[in-house]
Amino acid sequence: MTAAGASRPALPPGVEPAVDALLAGFDAALGPDVVGVYLFGSAVAGDFQPGVSDVDLLVVTADDVDDAALRRLAGMHASFASGFPDWADRVDVAYLSAAGLRGFKERESPIVVVSPGEGPLRRTRTLPGWATNWHQVREVGVALRGPPPASVVPAMSEADFLRAVRIHLAEMPGRTAAAQSEAFLVYAVFTACRGLHAAAGEGPATKTGAARWAWERYPEWRAAIEAALAHRRGERGEDRAARCIDKERAVALVSLAARSLARG
Repeated sequence: MTAAGASRPALPPGVEPAVDALLAGFDAALGPDVVGVYLFGSAVAGDFQPGVSDVDLLVVTADDVDDAALRRLAGMHASFASGFPDWADRVDVAYLSAAGLRGFKERESPIVVVSPGEGPLRRTRTLPGWATNWHQVREVGVALRGPPPASVVPAMSEADFLRAVRIHLAEMPGRTAAAQSEAFLVYAVFTACRGLHAAAGEGPATKTGAARWAWERYPEWRAAIEAALAHRRGERGEDRAARCIDKERAVALVSLAARSLARG
């Protein structure tokens, strides 16, 4: 059951067992410190590709995750990866306190994250650009535990949203240049497309929606965009090999998006 006793909406094929295992893991590792668990991203936005897309979750906690809880969560994620190998590098979870979420516009807060292609579970601090995720949670997220998203995530104005996208894209050229996986290059291309979409005044968009929009408007970047879309479609073998993403092109594309947003 979701918030307020409402039924959970239908999830894409294969997502429900993984989500249920993660929910059990959150309960075991954090117990009553779990304030709410929110599913967002492609699994609820209609853009999910089986076998390719990630599951995006925000776990809101009563307090910052302490060292003991961090160890329990690390063990839980390791067990989950063993039990669900197809999801081992396709789970993106952020653990953030309710106070940190309420104050995300004013200050950094401790956060624990695990993200595909970015190593094991780790503690860090929130970045202003992550507000784009919190905006997604509020606008389209589904409460798997706890109250509705709008009651825990502050509203964002259009200016707040654009500022968050601008900050996020400003970080992306360096992160893309340092990327060690094709998955991150794919993410970079989609992030650039979403940034260009926002810079044009078109607002938020799904990865595929923004990529198709950018494909029409930026013909010189079609090869990189098509390669990212091929990855998202789950293409394999020679068809996929012919459309690998060049890192230098990915860096150039996210740099273009960052400049476009900066001018705005």
